[in-house]
Amino acid sequence: MEGILHEEARMDGSNFSRSAQILSSVMHHIDLDNQKVHNVPISATAVDLQRYLVGLLTEIGEQPNRRLYSSASPATEFSTCITSFTVNPILTTNNHADRLAERLLREELSSISRHPNLNPVAKGSFLQFTYKDGNLIRYLGVKIEHSTYIDVNVLMRRSGLAEDRKLYKAVSLELLASNYNDIHVFDTNGTPAVYWWRNFLELAVQKSDAENTKTAIEAVIKALGTLKKDHPSDHSLLRNAAIAAFKQKKVIRFDNFVDDLLSSYEPIDPQAKTKLATIESKLKHLPSAKKFDTQFSLDPSAVPYRQRKIILSPEISLTISEGIDNLADKVWASKTAEGQNILIIQTENIEGFEFKG
Repeated sequence: MEGILHEEARMDGSNFSRSAQILSSVMHHIDLDNQKVHNVPISATAVDLQRYLVGLLTEIGEQPNRRLYSSASPATEFSTCITSFTVNPILTTNNHADRLAERLLREELSSISRHPNLNPVAKGSFLQFTYKDGNLIRYLGVKIEHSTYIDVNVLMRRSGLAEDRKLYKAVSLELLASNYNDIHVFDTNGTPAVYWWRNFLELAVQKSDAENTKTAIEAVIKALGTLKKDHPSDHSLLRNAAIAAFKQKKVIRFDNFVDDLLSSYEPIDPQAKTKLATIESKLKHLPSAKKFDTQFSLDPSAVPYRQRKIILSPEISLTISEGIDNLADKVWASKTAEGQNILIIQTENIEGFEFKG
């Protein structure tokens, strides 16, 4: 089946042309119950399915959360199949597309066997595309989870491909004759499943979680540093909030982090709004500019910021641990009735200081 992609979308950090051409596509149902793979014929005249495939390709291209991988070895089964697609990108006439579907079935059954008490592997279909974008030919493999719905025409429960909310795992790469080191993996369920990227695709992450964490937070702190001279209070709060976010042990999706940091932030200095808009745009471009993944597990030990020393006067300095939760509720500035600047620190320990009500 062939089609023309008429939407502009992103894939691997760059834009499609407005007419990326689907060269071929194949679909296999992964039948876990019967331990079989069923090849589903795709008709070039099936308009609804063609629209679904083109929409899916666009949606995955626009996914902001991705991680970069490379092939563990050119001798893996996945690499061998991809090399075959380089020679013959028409998947309907290349039996390596069937081999990959059969491999996916084996790995899903193996995952179920290894982890019987975890969430079961979702039933679904495996879609594979080759498409031309300018001078590049790319491959996209997508495992789409089946959704259950009621067919209103016969009032029966059925299972199929959801159009409104798709759940999937995907792999995207450029078809080259050698050395697949630019492979992106996606998973709408969250962190890419190990059985998908390590067992089925036999990939290795290009950047460790520690590398991603350190590179990302250092780039964020540098971008926020442009606030320091003219808007020091906003700089202090945002810097602390960013470091606190990176010191959590969880999966980070960088676009969401930027939104959480800035979308509802009301600056202390109203004149900072213009610069904050510029900083927000810069932050969203950091993954491509600084070469870190947009989705990874944070490694708090890789955050290089520990303590910050603030000189309050020639005689007094204040040392603050970086990444304090709700810093603004624990330390804040005020003025006395006489107009003197004061710093208030919320604490239970006031021993050794004169109390002034």
